[in-house]
Amino acid sequence: MEPPRKFSGRLRTLLFIPSGNDRFIDKALEMKDKPDAIILDLEDSIQKKKKDEARIALSDSVKKLSVFPIIVRVNNAKSIHFKKDIEQAVINRVTAIQVPKVDSPELVRSVSTKITVLEKARGVTKNSISLIPMIESASAVMSVSQIARSSARVIALAFGSGDYALDLGLPWTKEGLEYEAPRMIIPIVAKASELFAIDGVFMDLDDTNSFMKDSTRSRRLGYQGRMVVHPDQVKIANLAYLPSREEVRWAVKVDRAYRNAISRDIGAIKVDGLLVDELHYKLAKRILSST
Repeated sequence: MEPPRKFSGRLRTLLFIPSGNDRFIDKALEMKDKPDAIILDLEDSIQKKKKDEARIALSDSVKKLSVFPIIVRVNNAKSIHFKKDIEQAVINRVTAIQVPKVDSPELVRSVSTKITVLEKARGVTKNSISLIPMIESASAVMSVSQIARSSARVIALAFGSGDYALDLGLPWTKEGLEYEAPRMIIPIVAKASELFAIDGVFMDLDDTNSFMKDSTRSRRLGYQGRMVVHPDQVKIANLAYLPSREEVRWAVKVDRAYRNAISRDIGAIKVDGLLVDELHYKLAKRILSST
């Protein structure tokens, strides 16, 4: 099997929208500050009695939001809705399926095989649908390296901080002490596996200052973006997962100074009193390329 196409865009903000919710869909289309992707949700935001209704509405929701990369979050593998969700989600215009509560690589491989069969049966573009496992428990953290490498369809690891805290019998807090260890591990594993690292939802929707602070910390830990549940969080996260103005100023200064230095056969110089050599030049180039 040839590997699926890897997602080449940004994933700073992945906005949850309940499948079939036309009001939220219209709002997303009208937003000035756009998310990088939409997660059409069949799981937590859908009441149990409306699961079938949301699943049936999925195809229409995908079409309406087709200007965005579309990710579908299905119900977890222990749910009676899981199999039906996967079957409904394998359609053209879906970029990825997000699988919650993934505890083992076997589950990812099973879903990948199912997608392959459905793509062929339905005439969906071959290998067009990727997978995003959600790491949400202690057992998942212990298996995260194997999960990351379980299928060529995997493009990202998503951290479910709330469910992780729940799994440990602890509360979710804005400070994040309860989930600090796995939050650090996931982007390391993602980088080693050439995947995106997607951080979890920040649940205090009114505390925008703390959200910005937490998102900035998240980027410093190695995440490329995060899941968001409210349109007001999109603009903040879009900025937080880009280099700050101070970083860009530093990068410009280092880039110019170091290029000037090497033109004079000098390998290390001082910029604002700090040592700058090839390592810092490479860091500067990376910052400038990601703006």
